[in-house]
Amino acid sequence: MDSTTAAVRALYERFPYPHGGPELRVGFDAAMVLGLTALQRPPSSSTMNVLDAGCGRGVGLIGAASVQPEVAFVGVDVSRVSLADGRATAAALGLENVEFHEVDLTTLDGLPVPAGGFDLIHSSGVIHHMEDPAAALRRLGGVLAPHGVIVLMVYAKLGREPYARVTRAIDAVVSVGLPVSERLGPARALVTGLAALNPAFAEAAATSEVEFVDRYLHIQECAFDVRQLYKLVADAGLEVLRWCNTDAWSVDQVPAGLIREQARAAAPADRDTLIEALTGPRVFEVYLVKSGNVLRPPLSGDAAAAARFAVSSEGNFELTTRSVPGQVRHESLRFRKASGVVIELQGVLGLAGLCLQNQVGPFTGHEFYQAILAQGASAREVGFALAELLRLGLIVRPSQ
Repeated sequence: MDSTTAAVRALYERFPYPHGGPELRVGFDAAMVLGLTALQRPPSSSTMNVLDAGCGRGVGLIGAASVQPEVAFVGVDVSRVSLADGRATAAALGLENVEFHEVDLTTLDGLPVPAGGFDLIHSSGVIHHMEDPAAALRRLGGVLAPHGVIVLMVYAKLGREPYARVTRAIDAVVSVGLPVSERLGPARALVTGLAALNPAFAEAAATSEVEFVDRYLHIQECAFDVRQLYKLVADAGLEVLRWCNTDAWSVDQVPAGLIREQARAAAPADRDTLIEALTGPRVFEVYLVKSGNVLRPPLSGDAAAAARFAVSSEGNFELTTRSVPGQVRHESLRFRKASGVVIELQGVLGLAGLCLQNQVGPFTGHEFYQAILAQGASAREVGFALAELLRLGLIVRPSQ
């Protein structure tokens, strides 16, 4: 363990992170994420294996494991206190598909790697706290299956500038040489006193203690712009499959008639740099793959009937009804994606939404056709609905 990792471990053992209970994070649905790629799991594969590299207290890990009992999860971290919290929570919930190990990401010594590698690896808010982020990401790529996907989250430089401003103010007033535990009190007093000066200080004053330490007093962190992110991934020998939140990185959000067509024709790094300048995200979340793995090709018409689909797990239906004499009338149906984008479902898409809102588990294209045809739609309308719901991300093609 290098000196930086040792210092980071000491910090997180004093301030276990993150706070709060289990949650469902971006990319938690293993079958959905693995369904994005052209290379699919071998037919002989049985259990999906997921690694949370730097799991902390297991907030995301336990959330994902609790809704996917058929998937095997491994969480690793250097903070023994955080790992103990995670084990206790998993035991209290009776989870039998998750295990925790103390593993240093600078070496991966002691990591139990399944035969063929992990199908899915999560690295959320971890490698930017390491001395050599690219080397850490390269090591994770080394234990990824050929068909596998890494869900990576790192800090975005532009969007985190308000946080950096608060940190600079703290560093100017509170001695950087003091231990974090001794800096915490004076730092919180400072931002509380400055809360009326700027929204960045007001946000810091309202932040929980653990989050405050991680956000403003961390002893080792870096942030990236878009070009630096692409370089980080390339230096690790990996490739960007796509952004996790494609809505946030779509040129369609650029006002029509301004620079949309120019943005469409730009190289990915140029286009994404433009979007970054417009939106200023605080983090980057991307799906990464090994060279040779690409996005799954679209379905041909004949293949759609036998293909398997599922309702996206990263969104929810919102049905509005009204009680009128003799009946309950459906007023509107919407699908709210995790990104915040709301899809209004009308016409044949509304019929499809009514059929899908209570759908549990995968379904075939043929089953979709039959269900919507039974609602009075034509075969042409059903074909349009299937293609459109796929395009909008309301339904997905899970891994086989």
